[in-house]
Amino acid sequence: MERFLRKIALHIVGGFYACWLVTRNFAGRAFFRVVYGSPHRQALRAIKKANELCAATGYTYYVLKTGGRVVIKPKRLIKAQLACRGKYYKRDTKIQDIERIALYIAKK
Repeated sequence: MERFLRKIALHIVGGFYACWLVTRNFAGRAFFRVVYGSPHRQALRAIKKANELCAATGYTYYVLKTGGRVVIKPKRLIKAQLACRGKYYKRDTKIQDIERIALYIAKK
């Protein structure tokens, strides 16, 4: 009987834990949207920042979408990462491939 009650308690606690995980996931996504805005807004903000960085430093910057986020990377960093042969990007990836998938390229 004790074993049976333990199983029931475990299922009840597991159900509450699953509900808590789902709620936390939705709350985390909502918080991310409030802080960072929609993906379109993120891209526009990143383009503006890339243009400012390009004007200040004179480097070429790429606005990329990786892992669901919009990131800004300078061309020299991407070249250094490509030289690592598969550590950051797939093997045989070239700078032209990165330029093709970039959302925006900020050039001086």
